[in-house]
Amino acid sequence: MATTQSLTRKLAILPIRAYQLMVSPLFPPSCRHIPTCSQYMVEAIAEWGALKGVSIGMKRLAHCHPWGTSGYDPVPRKLLVPETLEETDGLDLQFEKRGGLIPVAIQEFSTGQILMQAYTNREAFDYTLAHGKAAFWSTSRNELWIKGATSGNTLSVDRILVDCDQDALVYQVTLRGEGVCHTIGRDGRNRKACFYRDYDSDTGKWRFIRGME
Repeated sequence: MATTQSLTRKLAILPIRAYQLMVSPLFPPSCRHIPTCSQYMVEAIAEWGALKGVSIGMKRLAHCHPWGTSGYDPVPRKLLVPETLEETDGLDLQFEKRGGLIPVAIQEFSTGQILMQAYTNREAFDYTLAHGKAAFWSTSRNELWIKGATSGNTLSVDRILVDCDQDALVYQVTLRGEGVCHTIGRDGRNRKACFYRDYDSDTGKWRFIRGME
C-alpha cells in the first residue's frame, strides 16, 4: 500500500517537474513568492498525497494568478493546510527555501544585545543541538564553521527561537571570550559584536557606538 501511494505521488509530480523544466523558463518571472505555485504543489503532493496535494495546490493557484505582470498574493498557507508551520510544535525548518541555508541572529542572552548574524544548514544546526555551542555554515569558505574553534571566543546556546515560517532563527547565547567580531577595537581586542555602528541621520553616515570604537 505504501509503495502504491509513493508511486502515485511520483506520477502526480512528474508533469509538474516537466512544466518547471520546459515551460516555465519560456516566460519572464512574475512570481514574488517562495515557493512558486508549481513548487508549492510538488511539496503539497509529497506531504499529503496526490489527491489532497493537487487540491491544495489548485486552491493556491486559483488565487495567485501567476501569469500576471505585477506578481500576485498567494492564499495564506495557514488557510490551506490543516496543521501549519505557524502553529505546529513540530521541528520543520525550511532549509530548502534558500538553497539549504537559514539565517540566524545571535543575541546575548543576558542583555539582549545583537552580536552577529550568520547562516546555518542541517549539519550546523544538528551540531549546535548536540553540543550546545553555536555552529554555522560559512558561505565564504563553504564549510562547517564552529564559532570559536580557532579564536576561543565560543558561544554557548541558552535558547533557540524560530519565526512563524520556520525559515529564520535566533540563538540566545552566552559569550565565552572577548567578542564575536573578527574586527579589532581600540583596546586591541575583538569587538564584542559585529554591529558596532549605527546610522546618523544628521550626517547620513555610520557612526561608532560609544564603547565599541
